[in-house]
Amino acid sequence: MRTRIFLWAVVFCLWAPPARAAVLLPFSGGIDFKKQNLELLFKPGEKQRVTVQAMRSKDRNINFSVDINQLKTRFFDISTLIEGEFNFPRKSNIDNPVMHGKLQSKYTLFNGKTIREISGEFELKKDLIEIHSLSVGNMMLKGSLHRKYPFDMDLWVSLNGVDINDFLSFFNPGQTLKGEGAVNGDVYFTGQPFRLKIRSRLLARGGSVGDLDFDNITINAQGIYPFINIENSHIIRDDGMISTLAGVLDISDKEGFNQQIRALSREPLTARTDVNSEWTLKRIQSNKNSSTDLKYLFRENMNSGPFDEGSDMLGVERRTEF
Repeated sequence: MRTRIFLWAVVFCLWAPPARAAVLLPFSGGIDFKKQNLELLFKPGEKQRVTVQAMRSKDRNINFSVDINQLKTRFFDISTLIEGEFNFPRKSNIDNPVMHGKLQSKYTLFNGKTIREISGEFELKKDLIEIHSLSVGNMMLKGSLHRKYPFDMDLWVSLNGVDINDFLSFFNPGQTLKGEGAVNGDVYFTGQPFRLKIRSRLLARGGSVGDLDFDNITINAQGIYPFINIENSHIIRDDGMISTLAGVLDISDKEGFNQQIRALSREPLTARTDVNSEWTLKRIQSNKNSSTDLKYLFRENMNSGPFDEGSDMLGVERRTEF
């Protein structure tokens, strides 16, 4: 039973079923109950191989390794060697089986590029996988995955200084759109693999994407995979000019991803009421907590008359956040 839970966890964490239909994975290998070890070879597709080995140690823990070669998932391609162990805490029993696991990767290629290695801790429970921490370079993942249909998940990914090129290549491994800078923020994944909800707030400072140099980009996005709606977002160029950023991305369209980025709508940042219309023309970031805005304000004249056209003015507003 414990071996089966472990094997299912490894396979599910690396490859989630994309639809409701049953998923069949051809494999070969076997289990030696006398020596208490296991070795299985999975072939999810052409040139894709996943070799799983497990052995019970003298202290009754389970040592395991997962050798992944060119595995293709919905979001990325990966090759790596993952090693780790499972132990059984005292709270584990027949009615409530629990296994605590640790893992560490070696020789990892993510979308064909070397990255910092993977490390993490998690627990396997009767119907749930709880990820306490899973670190990949400057990304940290936490959350939970249900082991039973419809495979509900609640995951949080924290980005802390992720290179902007690595961030773009996550959606398009062969992308030619180059940039400079680092991405910070949070991404949340909830729902089921076949109806995955994505919500994120991302920030990048002092960089570039293609021929666009920027001082600050703030992106708020949400949607159901593969369509992501970008809204309430803005970009401040190096010269201080500010504009909103909006549009819909199909992140499954890898070939057209760069074109989708270029096609995002960029409009002047405006705020409107029944009386006022306000355009933010420039924003200069003094430091992390303060900025200066150059604004144009037009106020409607509420009095009726043939010559009452309203008034306008150009002003400067300084803001400090605490």
